[in-house]
Amino acid sequence: KSTVLSLMKAMVRNEEMDGFTKAACEDSSFVPLESETLENLEINCLSTYLGEQIEGKRYSLVNRGTTPIPLKEEDVAGPEDLALTLMKSTIHPQETTTLYIISRRPQ
Repeated sequence: KSTVLSLMKAMVRNEEMDGFTKAACEDSSFVPLESETLENLEINCLSTYLGEQIEGKRYSLVNRGTTPIPLKEEDVAGPEDLALTLMKSTIHPQETTTLYIISRRPQ
C-alpha cells in the first residue's frame, strides 16, 4: 500500500519514481466511462508509470459540452484499479481536470 501511495504522490507531482518507468502513453484507451452524461468528455492519457506489478496513468479530462459534467469515482474506476484520484468532481464547460489511476498490470 505504501508503494501505491508513493506512486500517487509522484504522479500528482509529475515526478519520476524509483522502480517505475515514466513514459508517454502508448495506449490511450479508457474503458469504464459508459454513461450518456459523459459523452462530451474528452479523455487523453498524458503519461504512464510502469512498475513490475502495478502501473499508474495520468489522464486529462476536458468537458467539450455546454453543461457541467458531474463525475464520481465509480464513473471512472475499473476492476483492476487499486487507487484513483479525481482532481475535480464537476467539470464545467471547456474546463479541464486531471485523473490519476493506479492499477494491477495484466500478467
